[in-house]
Amino acid sequence: MADYVFVSYGELLIDEIYDANNTLIKKDGGDSNMNVIYFLSSMGEKCYAIGVVGNDENADIAVSTLENVGVNVDFVQRINKPTNIVYQFVPENVTPETPVVTSCFHPTTNAPSWVVSYDELPRQIHNDLNHHNIILVLEDLESVNLVFLSTIVSKKVIVDIGLVSSIENLTSDYIREFLANVHFCQINIDVLRLLLDKLNAKSLEELCEMFKFELIILTKGEAGATFVYADANKDIHKIEKEATFISTPVDTSGAGDASSRFF
Repeated sequence: MADYVFVSYGELLIDEIYDANNTLIKKDGGDSNMNVIYFLSSMGEKCYAIGVVGNDENADIAVSTLENVGVNVDFVQRINKPTNIVYQFVPENVTPETPVVTSCFHPTTNAPSWVVSYDELPRQIHNDLNHHNIILVLEDLESVNLVFLSTIVSKKVIVDIGLVSSIENLTSDYIREFLANVHFCQINIDVLRLLLDKLNAKSLEELCEMFKFELIILTKGEAGATFVYADANKDIHKIEKEATFISTPVDTSGAGDASSRFF
C-alpha cells in the first residue's frame, strides 16, 4: 500500500495488565487506534500518530512503544497531566465461559482540549500527507474524531467500535452523520445489536448498504467473523469465516486491534 499513509488520531494511553493476585504482568502503550498503527507499522506501512499524551514516565512508554516500530510520533503533543491508564485484570481459572479481562480507566483524564484541525497541524505534515492518500484510523465515534476527519479531503476512514458504552448515549442522527464518513468498520456482536436497534436496521448487510461501507467486519470470538462488503457494482456480499484455531486466551487486550490491520 505504498500510495497510502495511515494516520491515527487520538490519545496515547497505557495498558497495565494484572493477574489474579494483582501482580503487574505487562505494561505497554495502548488505545485501540494506536494499537492498529503499531501493527501496521510493524508490517512496513508508513504511519503517523497525531494526538496527546501526558508528561510523565508512562508517556515515555506510550510514545516509545510506537516509535520503536517506526511510527512517526513528531506530532504527539505532551500536556501537563498524568498519562491515562487502563487497568486490565486477568481472572483466575480462566475458561471460555468466563470474562478474560475487565477494564477500568484511571480517574485522571486528559480532557478534550487537545482537539486540533488539519489546518492547525505543522506544515511539515501537510507537505508529507498531501502527497499521499490518507487512511485515518479512529477509535469509536467520538465527536473529536468527527471534527478532525471533516477537515481532510483525500482520505479513507477505518473505525473500530469496540464498546457498547461508547455509543449507547449517542443519538441515531449523530451515529448516521459519523458513519456516513466511514469506509471500513469493525464491530462486535453487542455493538451490532445496539446499532441495529438505534438505526432501525435488520442486518449487517443493511448497515453496509445504508452507509456505503466498502467493508464491515463483525468479530465473534471463537465463532469466527462475518465479512460484508460491496463490490465494484455496489452489490452486497457476505462471507462467513469460521475460527480455524481456538485457544484458551490469557489476555485478549488488543485482539480486535490486531485484526483491524488486515483491512
